[in-house]
Amino acid sequence: MKKLMLFVALFIAVSSVAIPHGRADTNQGKIEIASGAGVNSLAFSPDGRFLASGHNALSVEVWDAATGKKLAGLKGHGDIEAGGGWVKKGAVNSVVFSPDGRLLASGGTDSRIILWDTTTWKQTKTLQFGSGSDQLGSLAFSPDGRLLASAGADSRIILWDTTTWQKVRELKGHSRGVNSVVFSGDGKLLASGSDDRLVIMWDPFTGNRVATLDSRSRRVCSIDFGPDNKVLASGGNFPNIVLWDVATADMSKLIPTTQRSVVLSLKYAADGKTLASSYHNGRIDLWETKTPFRRKMLSHGNSPVNFLTFGPDGKVLASGDDSGKITIWRDGVNPWSLLPE
Repeated sequence: MKKLMLFVALFIAVSSVAIPHGRADTNQGKIEIASGAGVNSLAFSPDGRFLASGHNALSVEVWDAATGKKLAGLKGHGDIEAGGGWVKKGAVNSVVFSPDGRLLASGGTDSRIILWDTTTWKQTKTLQFGSGSDQLGSLAFSPDGRLLASAGADSRIILWDTTTWQKVRELKGHSRGVNSVVFSGDGKLLASGSDDRLVIMWDPFTGNRVATLDSRSRRVCSIDFGPDNKVLASGGNFPNIVLWDVATADMSKLIPTTQRSVVLSLKYAADGKTLASSYHNGRIDLWETKTPFRRKMLSHGNSPVNFLTFGPDGKVLASGDDSGKITIWRDGVNPWSLLPE
């Protein structure tokens, strides 16, 4: 009887331990990380070893993608001078690895882009995106690594030469802030989604506008090309995810989310068989892209899931929310592995 009581006491004690700040906990194959500050962006390194996260607390954190262990905390972004002696707290809104994995780029509300060496996690370069009001919202490297696209609240998209780190050109076509930029897998197109409800496809080599798409949404929060470069997905303040035919610039399909919530992030898996979407209500949907579209749902909690991304092999999914929780979902226990063949 004493042994039983001791076992129960130990079980209660262990079960009640909170996840410490910056620590990971495994739960039925998931890795859950309590990062301590709202998560705005996530990126896996090309080899899948690292997971980088951008936060509301001006920090960029680097995690071991296999264990959830924190490897580095990168400080460099600052608060915003709002005038009259008032300072607005800053945030890191976007993180992205270069295709060769040697650099990590981060951008935030301080209008700066910081480039980090991934062997030392030291700053190598800082780029000025704009003035204090030109808050950066999204970054994307071209597949060949020669260009870095940056976009933000002032509606501009800037393309940077990654050899010289000079501005190549500015793309102007949106009338409000740009929330998401992404290159097609072949690098021939750059797409942007904005608060002006438009999705624009650009030729990144000439700066010419290829197509302008009306998303039917009050704002476009996230976009992503399918791996075959034939489809572009967009989502935002609209109860459907829109799939666009890239070749014709026509709307090819509407996916009813049924979530009654804003789509905050969209990402295709590497094989194109799964499209993940996350929402303001804390839910995640995983869509099988075959016809008919079939769905599996995940609950991340009650906080808005601001960002999600697949690992390079498509077998790992990372999601981050407003409370600071990061979850790494692994193949074999994740819902997309249970989708019917």
